[in-house]
Parts: sequence; C-alpha cells; structure tokens
Amino acid sequence: MDKFYKLTSQQKSLWILKDTDNGSYNIPVLLEITGKFDTKKLIDSVENVYNNTAILRSNFVVDENGNPIVKLLDTNTLTLNVVNVEDKSNMQNIIDKLVMKKFDLDNSEPLMRGVIFINGNETYLLLVFHHLIMDEWSTKVFLDRVFDNYSNNKAVPSDDTYLDYGDKDISGSSEGYWKEYLKDANYVLNLPTYKQRENQQKHVGDRVYFKVNHDIKQKIENFAKKHGCTPYMIYYSIFILLLGR
Repeated sequence: MDKFYKLTSQQKSLWILKDTDNGSYNIPVLLEITGKFDTKKLIDSVENVYNNTAILRSNFVVDENGNPIVKLLDTNTLTLNVVNVEDKSNMQNIIDKLVMKKFDLDNSEPLMRGVIFINGNETYLLLVFHHLIMDEWSTKVFLDRVFDNYSNNKAVPSDDTYLDYGDKDISGSSEGYWKEYLKDANYVLNLPTYKQRENQQKHVGDRVYFKVNHDIKQKIENFAKKHGCTPYMIYYSIFILLLGR
C-alpha cells in the first residue's frame, strides 16, 4: 500500500506556483570531470544516492480533496543518459534546453534529470533538480555522497528523515502559539541610524561582505549537522539575535 506524506510549508509555496513555473525553479549543477574515470560506476553512484535519499524520489500528487501530498517513487526510476558530442556549441545548446526544461509535476517522474557529456577527452556531468527537492546547500551534500560512493566505495546512508517533517513543520503546528505569544510585540526594530526613519518603507537595502575564519565555520557546520539544520539557519539566527540585542 502506498504511503503519503505532507508537504512542508516551503514546498506548498512552490507547488502553488507550478503552473506559472517556466523552469525558473530548476537548480542545475554542471561538473567537468578530469582524468580517467569509469562512466558506468559514476552512473551507479548517482543512482545509489538517488535510491537511498527519500527527498530525491519525492513526487507530488493531489489527494481526493485537491490537496498536494508527497508520494515516493520506486527506486531505480532515475535514468542518466550518456551523450557523445563533437563540438561544444552543440553541447551548450543541449545543456541550455535541459536546464530550462520544465519539470512536469502532474506526472509520476523524478524531479531531477542527469546527462553525462563526452567530448573527446573531456567529460561533463549535468544534473538538474527542481527546487522542491533540492536547494543550493544540499547540492554539496549530494555531490559529497556521490563521490564518496564512487571513489571510496562508501555505502550511501539511507536518508528518509525529511518525510515526517511536514507533520512537524513549526509553521503549522505552532502557529497559534506564536500568534498568541507575539500579539503584543513591537514589530518596529528601532536600530540606531544616522537619519530619521522615513514614513514610507522603500525596502532598499545593501550588502556587507565579511569573512568567517575556518575554525568558526567548521564549528557552525558541526553544530548544524548535530541539530539537523543547515548552516544558513544558524547564521540567520545569529543575525536575528544580534538585531534584537
């Protein structure tokens, strides 16, 4: 019997936009592979990570009430093609089309696709994911697992931790609590500024670049891994705490 799972609040926001999506929510990864390598083994490694990672096999269907739900595709449903190309301009045209090709969320197909291009002695791996199942930070985790499996024959961990996240999503289960807790909160953050705040908010910001040394970066990544969150969440929380001092 098929088992279905709830979408997270972020996934719901993306799913609502599916009919207006023209490929803008695709996340492409293109790697140039140098040196000798085994094409078949690389394909097997990508498929191993896909088979053992529930989020990658997520498919989004509609229940009898018209609500989107997650259904897992079977393993071995991902196909990576090998394409031999004679000139790079032709390869670039194919890449452009695959990167912008819209995923059909109404059909039971993987929300990732992949192609290995061989151009003489040059080899390229193209992977394209829909943002419903992947984000920029997670691509690094995905690639680390692929190449660990390829280079070190390291077993791919079975990762289905996200499946119950929709049931525990804080934006839904704790919404009433936070509305009550923050009902008397002052939403204006009175930061010291060099000029008076304007009555009309313009949403004009700026960027400030700075470096975090390697030791602190490593501690933050370890802390995030321990608590099941991303480093971005840690950095963002620190920033919010700083503003609230």
